[in-house]
Amino acid sequence: MNINRRDFVRVGTSALVGTHVLAARAHQAPPAPRRIHFRLNALSMFVLDRAKGTTGIPGTTAKVSVLFANHSEHHLTQVFVTGGNKVLVLDKADLRIKVDGQPLKPSPMTLANKVDVACPRYDQWESLSCAPVMERVLGKSVDVKNACLDQNNPTLISGRLVLESGTLQAAPPESPYSGEQWSFPGGAPSYRRSLTDVLEWIVEIGAGAVTLEVVPFGSNVAKDSVTVSPGGSLAVYVSSPRRAGLAAPSTNSMTHFVHYYDFLDHTGSVKPIPTKSSPNCNITTSVFTEQQKKQIQQFRDLRLQFQTPPDNNDGPQAEPPISLGGPASLVDESGRFASVLRSESNFCVPVIMFRPL
Repeated sequence: MNINRRDFVRVGTSALVGTHVLAARAHQAPPAPRRIHFRLNALSMFVLDRAKGTTGIPGTTAKVSVLFANHSEHHLTQVFVTGGNKVLVLDKADLRIKVDGQPLKPSPMTLANKVDVACPRYDQWESLSCAPVMERVLGKSVDVKNACLDQNNPTLISGRLVLESGTLQAAPPESPYSGEQWSFPGGAPSYRRSLTDVLEWIVEIGAGAVTLEVVPFGSNVAKDSVTVSPGGSLAVYVSSPRRAGLAAPSTNSMTHFVHYYDFLDHTGSVKPIPTKSSPNCNITTSVFTEQQKKQIQQFRDLRLQFQTPPDNNDGPQAEPPISLGGPASLVDESGRFASVLRSESNFCVPVIMFRPL
């Protein structure tokens, strides 16, 4: 076959351009995974499945049951999602997640627990040891009441979220008390530490539409739902704010903590609650990274897009966004939360319990 000079140059140039394009594509960074990032700041128990005969927080687990308590001081558990047009309320119901109409596939969950220190630095708050662990509070193994874990009609709880994949971790607290140390008078004397009021669950998802469903206990039919169109990652904020008109919780002890004992087969009369202790942790534990500040701002803004109506109304309704004047009003120069947020903080620490299998 005869190829003249002009054709040879044209074919060669095309081949070189094609090779260059392929090489450029090969060096492109893969797209960031799409995720659902749950932030859980509520009156809640995290019941971790754990092998019988073992102790401490395992590195992985098959399932975590998040039980949201129903207590008279708090509103029912509320769920806010980016791109959603309303608040979901858990009133004796499960919260379920679907992508393109299908449940998330189970896979071993990762439990972040690499560090166990009484006074965590800004980069150590992800460890689940920053949340109270009930067997360490009491200094002995304790069991969750079976009635609280009943599949169809659990008692004492307003809502439930079952986690079977992804990563569960703690996060810097949303309260102004991140530099405090807490002890448990009447409990294990050596258990003393800073505590967080936030746990996070992060799971990678597919590219489809995400639906959050409220399914009454014992049913498979959704009572309410919100669907977010395909796009980037999603932020979901789960909270159980205190009812309007109640006195602010004490800054020296966490009185809400006593309600967690209702969920345990705990026959003792002593029910230790976190009480402010000394010495205090160094103030540097309250200085967060820029990324942590942005996450705090993101979830705060998400929750503040909706107002909770008076108690005699049926439930939360969408309201115009509440402006706090931009990011600068959320965190002051030292990394602590600005006073406008301190007054409304739940400071409601969740607890970690175990179910031996």
